[in-house]
This record gives sequence, C-alpha cells and structure tokens, in this order.
Amino acid sequence: MKLFNWKGIDKSGINKKGKTLAKNPNELENILLKQGIALLKIKTNLFKLSKKTLTLNVSFDNVRVIINKIIAQRKTNPEKLISLFQGLSFLLGNGISLTNSLNLISKQIKNRNLRNIIILLELDISNGKTLSEAMEIHPIFNSFTVWMVESGEKTGKLSFILNQLAKFMGIKQKNSRKIREAALLPMITLFFALFIVFIIFIFIVPQFETLFTTSNKTLPTSTKFILKISHFLRFDLGIFELSALFISLLFLKLISLTHQAKKLFDYISLRLFFIKEIVLNLNLLFFLNTLSLCLKSGINIKQSLFHAKSMSSNYIFKEKINLLEKLVSEGKSFTEALTIAGNNYFPEDLIAAINVGEESGNLDNVLKRQVSRLQHKLKSKLSLLTTIIQPILMIFVGLLIAFIIYAVYLPIFNISNSF
Repeated sequence: MKLFNWKGIDKSGINKKGKTLAKNPNELENILLKQGIALLKIKTNLFKLSKKTLTLNVSFDNVRVIINKIIAQRKTNPEKLISLFQGLSFLLGNGISLTNSLNLISKQIKNRNLRNIIILLELDISNGKTLSEAMEIHPIFNSFTVWMVESGEKTGKLSFILNQLAKFMGIKQKNSRKIREAALLPMITLFFALFIVFIIFIFIVPQFETLFTTSNKTLPTSTKFILKISHFLRFDLGIFELSALFISLLFLKLISLTHQAKKLFDYISLRLFFIKEIVLNLNLLFFLNTLSLCLKSGINIKQSLFHAKSMSSNYIFKEKINLLEKLVSEGKSFTEALTIAGNNYFPEDLIAAINVGEESGNLDNVLKRQVSRLQHKLKSKLSLLTTIIQPILMIFVGLLIAFIIYAVYLPIFNISNSF
C-alpha cells in the first residue's frame, strides 16, 4: 500500500484534495469515483523517499461525465470564453504550442468549471485529438464555434480564427447586454410600483374598511372594487387563486417553449410597431456579423449562410436565411437573393452596400461596416425605447395610486359632510 496525495473534482464542481492509501493509481481512481470524485492529478506522498510525480493513465471519460453534468447545470459566462479565445489566439500567434497555451491559460482562469474543461482539452490534445474534436464533447462550445475552429485547423489559420471568434462573441455579448440593460430599468420600476400597490391593498386599505362598514353609508363603486381586491389578496381564497394564476403562467411559459408558440411569438414581434425595428436590427446584426466572420476566414458564401442561419433566434428571419441559401445554391448572386427575399427584412441601403461589396470583391469588409452601423442604430433605438417606456410606466403607476387614493378618501369626505 502507498500513500498518495491527490487532487480531483466532485459532482458539485468543487475542487477536492487529500491523502489516500491504495495499491496503485488505478485503485485510487476507483476509490475516489465511488465517493463521487473524479481524479485529476496525483503524486507520491512528500514524506516518502520518492518524490517523483506519478504518470497516471486514468480513464478521463469518467472525468468528462462529471464535468458535463456540472456544465449542464451551470452556464459559463460568455466573457470567460471570450478571454479564453483571445488568450489562445495570442499565445498561438507567438509560436507557443497548443497544449502549452492551454496549460498556461488554465493557470490563469479562476472560473472552476472552465478551468477543468481546459484541463480536459489539454489532455485530449495530448492524446492525439484536434482542438475541435476535444471541444465537441463540451456543451459550452456550440456547433458553430466548433465548426469555425475546425475550419481554422484545416486552413492553418487557427490563431486568426480564434481571434475573430473572440471579436464575434464580444459583439454578440455587447448587444445582448444592451437589450438586458434597456429592459432592466422599466422592469425595476414596474416591480417596485406593483410592490407598493400590493402593500397599500394589504396593510393600508383594511385600516379604512372598519370606518366604512360602521358608517352605514352606501359606498361608491370604485371603493367597493378596491375593497374586493384587498379581500382577494388578504384571504385564503386570494392566495389559492394567486397560486392558480402562478401555475397558469408557468404552464403558458412551458407552452411558449414549443416550436409553434415560438414561431407565433416571432411572427408577432416582427409586426409590432417600433418593436419590429429592434428585433429586425438585432437579427440582422447577428446575421451579418456571422457572415463577415465566415467570409473573412475564407469560407464560401453558401457555407457561410448555412452556419449564419444557426445564429438567428427568430424563426421567421431564419426562414428568410433558408431562402437566401436556396437561391445562392441555384446560382443567384447574394445581392439578387437579398432582393428576392424582400426589403421588409433586408433594407434597400443594405442590399446596395452588399452589391458594391460583391462587385469589388470586398464583401467581408462591407459587412463589417454594416455591422458597426447596425450597432449604432440598435443602440439609439433601445435608448429611445427606454426613454418612452419609463415615463409611460410612471404615469400608469401615478394614475393607479391616484385612483386608489380617490376610492379610499371619497367615502371619508361623504361621511364628514353628513355631520
């Protein structure tokens, strides 16, 4: 029996380390797996004469099972992936081997999930796999990312592709953040408004109820309505019905995840005034950014369209890209395909710019400029939307509270006038 120092990771993604007696490394691995710990590294105990690090031939498939379970439960921050690709691109561009680059980056990564995945990538590559093959089994790398890395490996432009992927993901992350920020302030305003109204109905309105019932005066319809809502929220029946409402909303949420419901929602979003422009600009931005990345990487327009389709979240817009792909496959130019698809989805000024890019053989740079233009346009639209929605919400909340005050104090005025 030997005493081994070991390091591993458990099913919760927590790093573990310790000392365990075992006959050999394989037995140690089996002991730890029974405890739900995947072995990552071992060495002989420092108190032994031999301080040589053991070469361990472990079954890393067991490690991957645990890692993939962790990733299925936790999403890695996209900004961490951007840093990973930027770091890899820089190191590879300076002549450092892929395994050494991954090893250096793993020591700098603080995110436990991502660090463990990088360790597995390094091990797979050391065992003869390519980077794209090693990435394929990890859910944090989508199919488009894996395909782009594979293209970089085949063309010998891996460093360039990784750098372009980092920029691509940066643009996507930046615009997604803008959408969240635009929605955050109105949502906070609405939440606190509803919270205040809820407090009024639960704690303040009941204080006046006794006064109203003892006055023997006929209450106005608005006051009766306010009192009914207060009763509804305070008593068991109200709690039950609110629970039923919550379950109904949850059920509707589950339905909304279905293909048909998502398609209907996407169709409506492209028909609503002002919202249509934001949704269309966002999908156009992701579409053109993907095309620009693919074309700059030396991928032909047909393949680029196929993979750009996967980056669109709107079903209706995705159908338009399907049409573009079909038309290009039939021999149409990209400009002709966009014209046939219609300027409701692809504006005339965009089609004109792409036509110039095709004729000059500089389409990727034209698309890049269009992405920059759409970013500025989207930013101004979101800013305008926030500017419009915020005062509308404030007016709505003000009117609601004014109505409650009116309904509560009107009977009081009537009672005081009767004396």
